[in-house]
Amino acid sequence: MGAAGRSGFGVFGPELVQYEAMTGPEIDVKLVREEPRFNRVRLAALPLEVPAADTDDLPESICRAGWLEVLARGDVLAVEVVRSLLAWNGGEGLPFCKREGLDPSKSALAGEWVDRLVPAPHGRTAAFEIALSRDDRPVEYLIDPETDAPAARMKNGTVQTAVPQRLLTQSPLAEVVLEDPVWVRVADGTLHLAPRHNYFGINWGYGGSGPGSLALLLDRLLRDISAPAADGITGAADGLEKFTQVKWPNGSVFTRDQLEAARDGQLPRLPAGTDIDGDEDA
Repeated sequence: MGAAGRSGFGVFGPELVQYEAMTGPEIDVKLVREEPRFNRVRLAALPLEVPAADTDDLPESICRAGWLEVLARGDVLAVEVVRSLLAWNGGEGLPFCKREGLDPSKSALAGEWVDRLVPAPHGRTAAFEIALSRDDRPVEYLIDPETDAPAARMKNGTVQTAVPQRLLTQSPLAEVVLEDPVWVRVADGTLHLAPRHNYFGINWGYGGSGPGSLALLLDRLLRDISAPAADGITGAADGLEKFTQVKWPNGSVFTRDQLEAARDGQLPRLPAGTDIDGDEDA
């Protein structure tokens, strides 16, 4: 398997880098040996044989710890590693990956979340490469103390952050709020951005991949609040897939009881003039 098929953390593992550095020259050596036009060429040296290496079997906790160490650094190498990974596969393996902009002046939930942010102790570290573009010039670097996610306050009062790929809490899911972005609140009252995968987005109100991924996420969070973000568009209970296809009004709040009932096939009352496919009645 080439590097493109490996996990995000494995791409930069030293054993893997060494292995890839050997296999590339091996192809050139084979070409020189087999092509008649190179008969008079003598190879001065051959690449040192290195055993095949992979890191796909590393526990997620080890990968997370490794990436958190890199993300906490502010040196040029750490920054370039994160930039390369984001360009390579969108941040697979990182604790947070999807960039999200929040406007506290337009959303009470965004305001609640922003109010708990604390100053980043080391300023702009490699983690902020996930939340910001290279041209962004924030006025304050912040951290979400509940998830360690980077956040940055911009001059216009908005906040740029990166969404976790899973929630590190034991408090069970209490409610979900269908807003842009989607929010979840746990039983202890803490508000979180709904976990997001580095590739699959979440949405609602139509029959498509976004609602499919949201249904899968809700199915997982009802069972285990610390479950990973949806890494596909199918696999949820039929009731939750129908639930996420409804064109619920922006800002709709659903309790755990309602979500569990939806999972069992009992949808909440539908908005007037809307069917389960998200299409308005004529």
